[in-house]
Amino acid sequence: MKISRQMSLMTFTSYEGVQYFFILVALNVIQLGLTLSSNADLSAHVNTIAVSKHLYVLRSISRSIPWILPHRE
Repeated sequence: MKISRQMSLMTFTSYEGVQYFFILVALNVIQLGLTLSSNADLSAHVNTIAVSKHLYVLRSISRSIPWILPHRE
């Protein structure tokens, strides 16, 4: 029971990480396009969104680490 629960949480975490990784890639491409078009206000806004998404991913990964690591009984 405990092992299957850990495996399902690990699968969900890796799927969520992959999903947010692609969101970050898309935001960085948008940011690059806005920077090349020299629209500073929108570029700064997209940069803020990318940083907040990155921090959210780090927070969710650090929250799930105790579940991924094997427990000692």
